[in-house]
Amino acid sequence: MIEYILPDKTNEQLRAIDEGFNGVISQIKRDQEKGDSTSVDTSTLALAWQVAKYWHKDLRSPSGQLFLYHPLAVFKRMYQDGFTTTPILVASLLHDTVENNTGYTFELMAADFGSEVAEHVRAITRLSSTTPATRDEWDKLQEEYDKRISNAEGKDCASLYIKFADRLDNLYSTKGKTSEELARYINHTQRILIPLAKKLGCFQIAELLADGCFYIKNPKIHENIQVLLSKFVQNSIEKLNKTQVAIKNACGDACLVSGLGKGTITPTPRKISRAIKNLNPYALQTRDDLFSFVGYKPYTTLYIKLNEVNDEEPLISQVFKLIKPLLHDLIIDVFDDKLIDNDTASIKLEDMHHNVIKLMIIRRDFHSFLAESSSLSTRSYSADSKIQIFTKDGHVLELDKGITVLDLAFILNTEIGASYQGAIVNDNYVEPDYKLQSNDKVVIQRYDGGYSARLNWFTILESKIARARLYEFFKKASEKYNIDIFSGIYKPKS
Repeated sequence: MIEYILPDKTNEQLRAIDEGFNGVISQIKRDQEKGDSTSVDTSTLALAWQVAKYWHKDLRSPSGQLFLYHPLAVFKRMYQDGFTTTPILVASLLHDTVENNTGYTFELMAADFGSEVAEHVRAITRLSSTTPATRDEWDKLQEEYDKRISNAEGKDCASLYIKFADRLDNLYSTKGKTSEELARYINHTQRILIPLAKKLGCFQIAELLADGCFYIKNPKIHENIQVLLSKFVQNSIEKLNKTQVAIKNACGDACLVSGLGKGTITPTPRKISRAIKNLNPYALQTRDDLFSFVGYKPYTTLYIKLNEVNDEEPLISQVFKLIKPLLHDLIIDVFDDKLIDNDTASIKLEDMHHNVIKLMIIRRDFHSFLAESSSLSTRSYSADSKIQIFTKDGHVLELDKGITVLDLAFILNTEIGASYQGAIVNDNYVEPDYKLQSNDKVVIQRYDGGYSARLNWFTILESKIARARLYEFFKKASEKYNIDIFSGIYKPKS
């Protein structure tokens, strides 16, 4: 084996990125202490990282960042997604060494790490005896490569996951890339890689690839929803942990409480945006499968086993009595002794077997997060993009550009919005989705018979304020009326 020794100056330049690699190795070792990932040889991974550094050295990506951050990101993704064999992890660190014409060859790779590693890398490398000089030559090489990976089977399928992780990092690293390059990334990802990932059953990374394309197309919307989602998930974890501790304290010595469940994988901003676009916050919050629409169930599960059981009383009732003191502390209401519910969480009890009760704590406020995110999923307008319109009284209002006349009705007042019947703009009747323009003269007409708000109005409203007011109107009106929210019929409850 070649002695892969780097000059002291290069080692100093790579000190920061070494910390990133060592962080993953530390995680692997912690997992091994628990009995997981025992087949991973960390010393071989350290050697592979040294080889990657030797051949890439101070090569930089179009953004100006050291290229080595890319194979490190791919390696980290592979381990996080459950790949725990040494050859595939080594291949993830070395996957670009041959394709980037660094001087490293498949023969050297096989000599250093074995033929399995070399075959993993070969399976996802665009092979060419010469560097393509024209766009047509590149396209032909890409076409041959796509045909080869699309027909992959057997062990090559594991190799392809490296390609998925490779593309995923590229999609989120847009700095320095031209719009033409980004368009090619999106086209190739949607046309070849996402269908291939689904074909191989890699649905999680297929969704992440789709989200990466969404990120390139809608960077601001993606960023805003991601910030809100991160805050929601963190808040969810804190509240679930607090409720969990309270339940353990309430049960005390009367029973054994065990089990710490985790929520499913959080939805991507793309999935959130689609949920808002295809349904709407109010429709979602009325569904039993509120979370399943976006593939996220923020819950934790406990198992409660009573030390002493009263055979004359249902087990659920006995457990319910133990947690009843929480009613005051958590400010929650009780429904038929089985469900404890408020605006942010519910506790569901389920009789299992052997005197065990399954207790699930479920966040119930995901719809409020969707409502907050909803205006971010529509067209984005800059903060200084304003228009001025005139009311029938001659008053001037400054509004965000792009809002509809229905938005205006709700911005003026919830009552005006909820009883909206029509609008006259510049002496002409307009549809509720009419986008207001500067200097428009607007007259809002109201429904004399009461309220006319309908569910599909969420698909018209662009303003966050208007959406929030419509949502609050529905919430309050549902207590007073028997509402057909699709047709706008309101009948007082008997």
